[in-house]
Amino acid sequence: MRTITKPQYLPVAAEVTINDFKIDLEVANTPKTRKIGLMLRPSLPDERGMLFEFKPPQRVKLWMKNCLISLDIIFIRNSIVQGLVPNAPPCYTDKCSIYDSGVIVDSVIELKGGRANELDLKVGDRLTVTTY
Repeated sequence: MRTITKPQYLPVAAEVTINDFKIDLEVANTPKTRKIGLMLRPSLPDERGMLFEFKPPQRVKLWMKNCLISLDIIFIRNSIVQGLVPNAPPCYTDKCSIYDSGVIVDSVIELKGGRANELDLKVGDRLTVTTY
């Protein structure tokens, strides 16, 4: 893949409800859109995030290379939060931390860093994700 020089902005195609708060989700459902994710985004509104879908379900490893903001990474299987990485820090080098789901998941949601805590999200919580 060529060097990423600008952020991608995908259409909002889903929403997640976390403890009665709705968040619009851009959907990254191809290898290319998943690889770019939220790289180079200068900001992310509280009511926006990105959904990464994995078919078939699989163990997922993510990193924060070229991310400019901290993100909360939520690992999900069958609508249940399996794991949570709060405030994963931006990484500007080639030696970035790897965040491993540790279990098989079918989706990942990334939110602005700190939102999961603000919304009192915990491992084991059930999420309602609606796709359009």
